[in-house]
Amino acid sequence: MQRYPFILAVAIVAETAVISGCSLLIEPGTNAATDGAPDADVGNTCALGPFDSFDASRLDLDGLLNGDAVHPSLTDDEQTLFFENRRGGEIYLYRVDGFDPGDDNHDAVPAGPAVNTVVGPSLSPDGSSLIYSSWDNTLLGFVPRTADLRAPSYNQALGEPVDTFLRETYVGPNDGGFLARSGGVMVFQNLSTAEMFELTCTASTCNPSFITWGVAPFLRDDGDLLVYQHDDGIYAQVRDGAKFSDVPVSLWSYNEPLPVLTSPWLSRNRCVLYFADEHDGQLHIYRAEKPVPDDA
Repeated sequence: MQRYPFILAVAIVAETAVISGCSLLIEPGTNAATDGAPDADVGNTCALGPFDSFDASRLDLDGLLNGDAVHPSLTDDEQTLFFENRRGGEIYLYRVDGFDPGDDNHDAVPAGPAVNTVVGPSLSPDGSSLIYSSWDNTLLGFVPRTADLRAPSYNQALGEPVDTFLRETYVGPNDGGFLARSGGVMVFQNLSTAEMFELTCTASTCNPSFITWGVAPFLRDDGDLLVYQHDDGIYAQVRDGAKFSDVPVSLWSYNEPLPVLTSPWLSRNRCVLYFADEHDGQLHIYRAEKPVPDDA
């Protein structure tokens, strides 16, 4: 059965949006790795391909009262983890600082603003900012927002023309979507249709180019690599020149544990994958890891 994320059977109360007057002019990605190859400074990398079910282990997150843990997002060094905790029909933002995948237990603490205001968190590589979606009580839909975590200051507008374009084109009753950004590349997922678009913006407007059907987009390598979920699998598509390849690469498909539709996160060297899965009636965060290849 197809399950779409974030359609909640609860009334979500959001804070009033803080609209800034800044301008956001998006230029094409500048990374030279247009064949979808990882950045040159990453070191040894894993081939972009399936993770084995034996590669996955569940994270034990201390500090959670109960409920589900979904939408993992990390800094590039894997030392800070943000995720959603859903319990009692509410959504809370949690974080783990000094995260060490080798530890048996991880101390999770509340991280965010008011309950139900941060959905689908996506950390910047250095952990200084966060992109997420928030319920808009006027539009009755999910609107992409950003936060400066150094202040911290949540519920900030992305900037024009992106905010106006998304609000006028996609956001409506029980609709809206979720944004991924890396370098100068943006990918938007429409909630109601599960379509993903690459947004190319000038100073005055944005133009969407259809990529594929999927949910929970995650961008890597300055926008040269797109990771997302479709049905019960996690897939990747690499940039082929000016657009993403039409051929998806399976990262996790019909293995155990099966992923729910929630944001995947892939490391820079493509050897580590985070996702969420349902086990014994509860959602947990899993980490799958391949061995890093030795030098040839």
